[in-house]
Amino acid sequence: VGVSVYMVRTFSAAGQFTSLPVYGTQACFKLEEIPGAEDITIDRKAGVIYISSLNRRATQAERGEIYRLDLKLERAAMAVTPMTEGLPEAFAPLGMSLFERANGKHRLFVINRAAGKTPSVEIFDLQGDQLKHVKTITSPGITTPNNLVAVGDEQFYLTNDGLQEVGAIQAFFDFANQKKKGNVIYFDGKSAKPAASGFVMANGIAKNSDGKVLYVSDSYARTLKFFARDDKNALTEIGDLFVGTG
Repeated sequence: VGVSVYMVRTFSAAGQFTSLPVYGTQACFKLEEIPGAEDITIDRKAGVIYISSLNRRATQAERGEIYRLDLKLERAAMAVTPMTEGLPEAFAPLGMSLFERANGKHRLFVINRAAGKTPSVEIFDLQGDQLKHVKTITSPGITTPNNLVAVGDEQFYLTNDGLQEVGAIQAFFDFANQKKKGNVIYFDGKSAKPAASGFVMANGIAKNSDGKVLYVSDSYARTLKFFARDDKNALTEIGDLFVGTG
């Protein structure tokens, strides 16, 4: 009975029993199967979206991929195309962030949680329709990365969700008890330092148009938190919004 109670509490916190209104389904259409689509980022100027993908149901570890979809094409011509040309070899992509550099060119930052490898951030330069792998970043502060938002050529804020640090069973009970093990770190190009803490499960992260406000979702707390970012890249919580679902 106790385990059942914990399961209900955990699934409820994750939003499994939440009913949400449906909007605009008449405008949706299916393109093709993408295994384990995890995150999506949009280049609004180019009219292109990028999708991180990993087949999590595979019986053996498979390499993930970043796909490109050109929204300017007619519906019949739309198709996703792979972009990474096989690098890095061990690749399990999660969250992504597209950054426009001072020279107008774009970089894509991608969380990599490949099995048996140190969690990392992969940096790619966008070259035409392909991604050129530039650098792999690891740091003691990058422990259980889930998502990130780039703010410079090699600078970013990253969420550590707290999953898998203590094993699946312990993590299950930690989430059921709403233990706050997730955090946000800032990577300055050389090292990572804590930027915000107190998350049950730090998940998505984004910034506003001028980069002075960050938004971080705490999935199991069903809350969106707002942070002001100062000139030294320190974060100060300025508000939150309970959204009622994970």
